[in-house]
Amino acid sequence: MTFTVLSFVILFCGLTLAQDDANANDIEINSQMQSVCSPDMCDLLIKFGAMGEKLQAIETKQKESDAKLKETETRLQDSETKQKETETRLQDSETKQKETETRLQHSENQIMDLRNKERTKVIFSAAAGGSGNIGPFNTETTLIYRAVLTNIGGAYSQYTGIFTAPVAGVYYFTFYSHGGGEQRAMLKLYNNNQFIVRVDDHQSNDPADNGGNAVFLQLQQGDQVYVRLGENCHVWGGSNVTTFSGFLDDANANDIEINSQMQSACSPDMCDLLIKFGAMGGKLQAIETRLKETETRLKETETRLQDSETRLQHSEIKLKETETRLQDSETKQKETETRLQHSETRLNNSENRLRNSENQIMDLINKERTKVMFSAAAGGSGNIGPFNTDTTLIYRAVITNIGGAYSQYTGIFTAPVAGVYYFTFYHHAGGEHRAILNLYKNNQFIVRVADHPSNDHADNGGNAAFLQLQQDKMNVILLTSIIVTLALVHGGQGVFFNGNDINMNVARYASAPCKDISYEKQYKEFKKKHILPHGFDPKSLSAWKKYFEREGLCGRTIFQSFIMKTDEAKVLQICSSAGWRLDGGNSNLCISSSSMLVYQVTSRNGCEIKKNDVSDHNHHVIVACNMVGKQCLPVHYERYKDQRRGNIPCRQR
Repeated sequence: MTFTVLSFVILFCGLTLAQDDANANDIEINSQMQSVCSPDMCDLLIKFGAMGEKLQAIETKQKESDAKLKETETRLQDSETKQKETETRLQDSETKQKETETRLQHSENQIMDLRNKERTKVIFSAAAGGSGNIGPFNTETTLIYRAVLTNIGGAYSQYTGIFTAPVAGVYYFTFYSHGGGEQRAMLKLYNNNQFIVRVDDHQSNDPADNGGNAVFLQLQQGDQVYVRLGENCHVWGGSNVTTFSGFLDDANANDIEINSQMQSACSPDMCDLLIKFGAMGGKLQAIETRLKETETRLKETETRLQDSETRLQHSEIKLKETETRLQDSETKQKETETRLQHSETRLNNSENRLRNSENQIMDLINKERTKVMFSAAAGGSGNIGPFNTDTTLIYRAVITNIGGAYSQYTGIFTAPVAGVYYFTFYHHAGGEHRAILNLYKNNQFIVRVADHPSNDHADNGGNAAFLQLQQDKMNVILLTSIIVTLALVHGGQGVFFNGNDINMNVARYASAPCKDISYEKQYKEFKKKHILPHGFDPKSLSAWKKYFEREGLCGRTIFQSFIMKTDEAKVLQICSSAGWRLDGGNSNLCISSSSMLVYQVTSRNGCEIKKNDVSDHNHHVIVACNMVGKQCLPVHYERYKDQRRGNIPCRQR
């Protein structure tokens, strides 16, 4: 009986231990069995069951920890991947930023170069000013041009008359003079007290003379250039005819590097934390042996439990480290994204600056590329003028017109862009007549070239000025009843010839006949050039040639008018008893009351005169009348006309 009970207990214990292997959650010892177990065995069994439960709980927690660690490592890997992508974007952005800043620096350098080039513009034009003669002085004197027309760069002083070079370079200077022929006119250009060039005109019988000169000078900063009026010489200061001009011939991005390295977190392979318990069995007879084995297994389980707790602790530490790394990675990711945002903002700003810089460069380059140049001549084959009003001179023979700013149909130059422009204008006319050209800007008078009647075969003149324009209009005005080229004009009255057609233009200003002004010189010239000598044979071509050579009339392609000596008295009486006023007496022109014989002659190739070059006409004669001493006499031959016109006698006022 005792053996049967003992076998049952042993079998029960074996079943219990087997159940522990299969399901260690519940270990129960029936109180009825305890009574048949030895106390040590029962305690051992209870302790072993509790240890199994604890081990199972630890292993469950370990699995959860491993799963959480795996998830965290996955998040860390994703974060590091995103971090690498962000750093790649940052690197690309900073590379682009570096390239953009390099381009920006290059553009800004170009802008600085172009602006420096703009800033170094030095251009001036000035006229002597005043309303009369300047000089003569008993010593050579610096001429002060007080009427400043243009002074870009401020290098010219209107108080001293001295130009001071602000920078080293090549400069171009021009200076022109106008003065009465009764006094010598001489101007000298100096560079730091060193004479360079001059313009000189000696005393003559001419009422007025013009002159000019120009030079390129290599100057250093601070060099001084000025014009001096020669000793006992003079120039005319009024009407801006004496001028002085000059101009200067224009003939690294910061690198940002970002080197960021992230340490890669590799997730270690987790080992199996738990090994299933082996089935415990044995026979009840070998309970002591089984007990020893159980104790051994208990020790092993305790060791495993200790290892599991250590591994769990390590896993928790690693989890914390991984979470810390994840947090650091996310923080670094945010910082990197912030840096990326700043970098992209800087890149956008740099691109905007670059775009603005490139636009400025294009504007400056386009400005520099805008070339405006023109040259034109009056054209035609004869006289221009006179007209009864001030008239814009139309230069119809265009030589050069780069930019198309000059119109050959209106004679007006229109500035296409704002800037500084340089203008020159010249004239040529017969010396016996007056010639005046005025340069205008938007109907505002600027400078003038003028010449009075003289004994010269022909006279020339010119002037120049620098002007700052803003899409302004420039034109040259031929004054009332003034003509250029080979013209018939005197004292403001005149006519012009066009082929064989004759057109009369009566002067409108207050030069009525015989005002109290002395024209003795002009009267002598009139008799010399238009009244033929005694015994002259008008049918002899050789006589005409000798007369032309003696009086200096050769080479004039226009017809010149002559009256026989026998009609001299009739001509002299036109201004008193035998003449009628023209234009209601508002001009100094009078027409003969009777017709007379007039010869018209021209020469070719010097003094060659052929039969067809001499013609005669029987018409009324028109002359300009002025006071000569106490008599009203003709001082200039104007023209002839088919019929007499006038109803007011020509007499002294």
